Amino acid sequence: MSQPIQSRSWLMYLAAAQSFHDETDVLMLTTNLIRKDVNSANKYESGIALEDLSCFVTPNLARDVAADIVNLLACFRSYTRKRADFV
Repeated sequence: MSQPIQSRSWLMYLAAAQSFHDETDVLMLTTNLIRKDVNSANKYESGIALEDLSCFVTPNLARDVAADIVNLLACFRSYTRKRADFV
């Protein structure tokens, strides 16, 4: 998920959305990476992270990224704002 190439990052998020579930221990390790991608200046990076976050969010992960997502609801980029609405 930390690949600098967007197409590889998208594939890793897709794999995470398909394989992560509530008891996956890896979610604790990926919280900082998800927060970094959600707050990215690249609208597509943040969009991918937001879309896949809705697939594997847990109560602990939601608590950690809630403030970041609320801030994105007032984002000037409509693409990112719409993705934050879905989460």
